[in-house]
Amino acid sequence: MSELMLKSLPKVKIKYPVKSLIKALRILEELGEDGTLGVTELGHRLGIRLSTVHRLLGTLKGRGYVLCDPATSKYMLGGMIARLGDEISRQSPLLKHGTDAVEELSRECNETVNLGILDGTDVVYSARHESRHTLRAGARLGARWPAHVTALGKVCLADFTDDEVLRLYRGAKKLRKLTPNSITSVRSLLAELAVVRREGIARDNEENSLSVYCIAVPVRGPSGRVLAALSISAPKARMGPERVNALKSILIKAGANLSAKLGASAVMATPPS
Repeated sequence: MSELMLKSLPKVKIKYPVKSLIKALRILEELGEDGTLGVTELGHRLGIRLSTVHRLLGTLKGRGYVLCDPATSKYMLGGMIARLGDEISRQSPLLKHGTDAVEELSRECNETVNLGILDGTDVVYSARHESRHTLRAGARLGARWPAHVTALGKVCLADFTDDEVLRLYRGAKKLRKLTPNSITSVRSLLAELAVVRREGIARDNEENSLSVYCIAVPVRGPSGRVLAALSISAPKARMGPERVNALKSILIKAGANLSAKLGASAVMATPPS
């Protein structure tokens, strides 16, 4: 079953948005982010009148999108959300096979494994499976992070030409800095992407979060283009050179296997060694 959350869906600019629908979606997103919340909490967090929040929750509850805990009067996501998540997984070969691949790889390496999809200049974490270690790393499912500070995002961006990357970041004088190690210029990003293309693997060395190291490989489709990226994340303290090399080998194999299931040829599916 895919654990895809609402936040993993692309955010598209709408010319004439329906305000009440936007408010209802924000409620769902907030519940997806923090679990159970009451009417007052939701109203304060979202800046929406309590009477409006109450009406919207009533409508969402009637359609099965939220549930209300009678003991606390707090709301949580309902069964309809899970049903839609299952349907997305069923309809999308990438999410169906990707979720299985993420779980299998995580069990094999006992580290947190993520599947990410590029959305503009962000990467969306669309499937994940956590390490069994007490100390572990990894973004929340459905999280969005700037692509240039993640191994997942770099892998996806490396599928573009330099001209396409420049168009994507047109007008960006500086890239968002999340840690002292973050890439902050498009010029530096292009240099990094050249390395990713040559090696077939991307690295995030404490660029998104301090003390976290991540490696990622591409997931390709029948045309050979990158559909997504598969990564292993762990606390940097566990990611010495020998450990990284061992994880790199099984990650490349997992990425190639997932690509093959999505129709990529053996030559396209396997990154250069």
